Amino acid sequence: MIDKNYGIAWFGNVRKPFVFDKCMSRGANKGKLRVWLTRGRDAGGNIVRGGVAYIPIKAVVECPPGLVLGVK
Repeated sequence: MIDKNYGIAWFGNVRKPFVFDKCMSRGANKGKLRVWLTRGRDAGGNIVRGGVAYIPIKAVVECPPGLVLGVK
């Protein structure tokens, strides 16, 4: 089961829901978010986890509650 707090980001020119995993600080994906894409919900209403993706912070449309991106 994955937490129900998820955000929405542009991924491949499509707005997709995601579940935040962590912000990358080293390597080729430095400055990007590692997220789990979602594949909908099961019969119980829990989010079904999909594949891992690395998205730039500027592609995020809506943040999960409690996640702060950048300086405000």
